[in-house]
Amino acid sequence: MVPETILVAVGSSGKRLLQSFFESNTHPHPPFAVLQVARIKTPSTVYPMGPVLEITGDTETGRRHLQSMLQGYKTVIILSGLGGRSGGTLTPLVIETAKQLGMLPKVCVTMPLQLEGARRNRAASQALEVIRQQAHDLEILSNQELIQVFRKPCTLHELYLAMSRQVGGQLSKWAVAT
Repeated sequence: MVPETILVAVGSSGKRLLQSFFESNTHPHPPFAVLQVARIKTPSTVYPMGPVLEITGDTETGRRHLQSMLQGYKTVIILSGLGGRSGGTLTPLVIETAKQLGMLPKVCVTMPLQLEGARRNRAASQALEVIRQQAHDLEILSNQELIQVFRKPCTLHELYLAMSRQVGGQLSKWAVAT
């Protein structure tokens, strides 16, 4: 079965979300094609997550490469963490490119913790406003709200596992609707 949907992990947060989703395997999922988009090439050591597209200063070249990699898919699901450089700048680029190809961009983003600082939270909020205007479907996952569910200190690994369950649930809903 040829996948109609491509999962795009943007930056290191998107990659970690995708890795934890595949590792936890809490939800059955249809076959997805997978692409990583990052500012710096960082190959995955845990899951063979497909090709890595490195987009640096020349955004037009990156956009052309991205178009060729997204060509032929019906839907793109984008996983990204906001607040850093990759998520805030590359996520809108992936959405815009997908829309130009006639795809329905579905976006799942994570928001930073308060302790990560005002600058990171402000950058995440600004990026989110741009993404809200572009995305076909948008799921916003708040790390701050999720960590409060634990009601006790938790490790980063526990946080990612809980986040992967939320991501997995959303991916399953979107896969059924596609």
